[in-house]
Amino acid sequence: MVLALFASLLIVQPASVMSAAAQQVHTPERGDPQRKQILNAIKPVLEVRVGKPIECVVNSTL
Repeated sequence: MVLALFASLLIVQPASVMSAAAQQVHTPERGDPQRKQILNAIKPVLEVRVGKPIECVVNSTL
């Protein structure tokens, strides 16, 4: 059973990786509401790890 599941993951995995690679990268511009939503979404995780307050500063985007 475990071997069959592992084998199926090996078959499915490359297909999902290929579809992810085919997607285009979108970087919201400074001031874009979507950019603010993304940064606000990661704040709670960072606050738990390093404490409050957190200020997200983007120095570079790819």
